[in-house]
Amino acid sequence: MTTKRPRGPFHPGPAWLGPVVVCLATALVLARRAHRMVVHGASMEPALADGDRVVLWRTRRLRPGDIVAAPDPRDSRRSLLKRLVALEGTSLWLEGDNAAASTDSRHFGPVPRDTALGRAVYRYHPPERVGRLARRPAQTAFSSGAVPTAPDSGPASPPSPRR
Repeated sequence: MTTKRPRGPFHPGPAWLGPVVVCLATALVLARRAHRMVVHGASMEPALADGDRVVLWRTRRLRPGDIVAAPDPRDSRRSLLKRLVALEGTSLWLEGDNAAASTDSRHFGPVPRDTALGRAVYRYHPPERVGRLARRPAQTAFSSGAVPTAPDSGPASPPSPRR
């Protein structure tokens, strides 16, 4: 005796349909939230080196120690990858790990939080440096008491870190 499978709006469909729908949904989420970026320059050494390729995760949940991508305030066609040193209201204070080779918030001041493109979470190239990018405490020029100045805006005092 054969039984007919019920047809209608709640018909389960073929067995392979469920995994395909899950894969498509996952791909859609990743396409909207994950992006790739290539590192240019030495401002983030040793964490990131020139030529490293990273996955950027779009998120508004940023914390001090994250490596954050944001548009360059001097040229909006470029993007910067810098360490988030502090959050102050709607502003981000960004610094490169290699202060001698970095142009960052010490030079151009804080960056508006809503312009952040996301957080670097994974390095996928070169093969010998592949791995997750962990958050780490930011080492800043402020820890020694130095107060940077931002051009055209007078003295820029560092925001107090929030935990």
